[in-house]
Amino acid sequence: MLIDDIIIKVSSGNGGNGAATFNKTKMSLGPTGGSGGKGGSVFVEGVSDLSRLNQFRFKKEFEAENGANGRSQFRDGSDGKDLIFSPQHRP
Repeated sequence: MLIDDIIIKVSSGNGGNGAATFNKTKMSLGPTGGSGGKGGSVFVEGVSDLSRLNQFRFKKEFEAENGANGRSQFRDGSDGKDLIFSPQHRP
């Protein structure tokens, strides 16, 4: 069966929340919370081969990874992985 038209839902990842914490040592005052990680992006590369649309026959929703939340003592959250649609990669 030849698939020549598809509708898919793609969304980027959400960024992580920052942490609102304060320093635990006695003489050092001020906030020490880390920033949240960046959400993953979506990248699309076009290709003229119609048979590549078969990978979207049953799975129609794709989402990039979310960023991790920040933690105490200046520990930033990790960034989310990007979602790449290209002829070499299968999501």
